[in-house]
Amino acid sequence: MADSSVPPSLATIIIGCTQLVGSIIAPFCVEISGRRILLLVSTGVCCVSMIVFGCHFFLIHINSPLVEHIKWLPLASLVVFFMSNNMGFGVIPSTLTGELFNSNVRSKGTASVFVVSWISGFIITTIFNTLISSIGAYAVFWFFSFTCGLAFLFTLFFIPETKGKSLIEIQEMLSK
Repeated sequence: MADSSVPPSLATIIIGCTQLVGSIIAPFCVEISGRRILLLVSTGVCCVSMIVFGCHFFLIHINSPLVEHIKWLPLASLVVFFMSNNMGFGVIPSTLTGELFNSNVRSKGTASVFVVSWISGFIITTIFNTLISSIGAYAVFWFFSFTCGLAFLFTLFFIPETKGKSLIEIQEMLSK
């Protein structure tokens, strides 16, 4: 749909390899840099990559001749998105749920977070094609960039750094 210069079968392999590499590198990055900064960088990069992806679809929508010169952009944007997502936004929330809940509610709290996450993912997957048909791919990806921007702001103002902190220290930071 993005009219990329890379064949879809090859693009799928490239994206899969990107996700694999990002998932392998992620645990090391989290322990080196800390959760909060990596989450901020990840959400920011995800936001920008979705803006760029949306712009590409907008250029297609308006039949811009520029599209012929940037056919590599959709794949590059997705590679950046998936690498960034797998190194932060996709994995750190799971880590934080284990660190932010008291031990007496950790299993229920973590389960609740995962249920909401999976239901949201199911809804997005289910309505994705309908949204693209009704409002356009560019609007859908700009909406995704908007949600990544909100996640960035939420992290900036509400998520504490938990690296190297005990549960008591984390609870004290959250109570302020």
